[in-house]
Amino acid sequence: MKLKKKILTTILLLTVFMLSPVGVLAAGNQALLVGRDYGGIDTSIDVTNAQSGLGPLAFTYQANTNPTISWMKGTNGSTKRMESDILFFSGHGNSSLMHFYDANHTSGYDFYITTGSNSSTNVGLSSYNMGNVKLAVFAGCQTASGTSNITKTAQTKGAAKSIGWIPSIEAPSHTAWLKNFWSKAGTEFYLSAAVTYADSFTYNDSRVKSHNQYGNWNQPLRTTSLNYETMSNIVIDNRNNSVEIDVTNYNETRIIKSIETWIKENIDENFDINSYEVEKTIQESRIIYDLKLVINDNIKTKLGYTIFVSDNKITNIFDNMNNNDDVEVKTQVNAILNNKVSIQSSESIVKLANNNIDYDNFEVVTQDSYTYFDDDNNKVYQVVRTELKNKNDGTFYVDEYKVEM
Repeated sequence: MKLKKKILTTILLLTVFMLSPVGVLAAGNQALLVGRDYGGIDTSIDVTNAQSGLGPLAFTYQANTNPTISWMKGTNGSTKRMESDILFFSGHGNSSLMHFYDANHTSGYDFYITTGSNSSTNVGLSSYNMGNVKLAVFAGCQTASGTSNITKTAQTKGAAKSIGWIPSIEAPSHTAWLKNFWSKAGTEFYLSAAVTYADSFTYNDSRVKSHNQYGNWNQPLRTTSLNYETMSNIVIDNRNNSVEIDVTNYNETRIIKSIETWIKENIDENFDINSYEVEKTIQESRIIYDLKLVINDNIKTKLGYTIFVSDNKITNIFDNMNNNDDVEVKTQVNAILNNKVSIQSSESIVKLANNNIDYDNFEVVTQDSYTYFDDDNNKVYQVVRTELKNKNDGTFYVDEYKVEM
């Protein structure tokens, strides 16, 4: 029998900021939000989600999902767009640049954001006063890879805070992470709490939690003249279980065993760690374990638990089962599979995926195939994940080809 889930009293750690009495946003608060439909990967939704999340801050938005290089270099009033308070770029990238273009690489719509100076094809960070930037988000594959990268360069050149990603990430997981981040970044919460909130969910691609942050993130994005309260620690919701389990000198096996025991005693007495795959992300200030339910030993899901370990203590266990019982999910998936007349072979799915790759312009870096249960729409898919590198500009993206079973 499944234990009744414990309802925890939400405890917010609050720091009160006493500011001047007039509750008006400072003039000139602007946000540059840029995405692109690349004809396969579409980051336009990331722009929409960012604008929605930032809505409470009443920024002047410069949002564009069909940008030209001349527009990027232009101004909004007296403010250069590339000197806006918030810079958000979602698209193809690598450690030194991001590339925006339409499907036909039309002149003017095909340009790079680089660390250098402006040119006929580049929007260069060095040509702008980055000291006006409160936050720069480089939402692209490998934009924070290595010791020297475009994300770090933005902060070095004056941006108060910047964030980018170390590996290549599946677009749907990246979009989901960004949506969760922006939902909190546009409030009175510290930006570090917005990152924590986004990291507290499970995603199909856990590599989305492998990011680098530069600058001081222990402050809110909001610039107001209000008296307001902001969280100094972590965004807490009903998925969160705040715990304190000392794991000093524990090896990996003992840590996982401690997590299993706690979940059995407090959430689900039938919890079986052997039904979950364990994925580990090492960040600067914590280690994250994602336990994701696997059905019939080979069908992946994003249902499960996310665990934070900081300073040799398990501090938080987030229940991301979405009120599902693992036994019930297994039964549900097997019922779906039993109703299928035929299932294509893994080899045929990979072949179909590879037929869609433009080998003239892209090379395959890595590729893997798996079966996946999507609990959002109650369907089972055969998926081929292919990491691709552009032969011309060196940018990366991850193609996700899937066929419903």
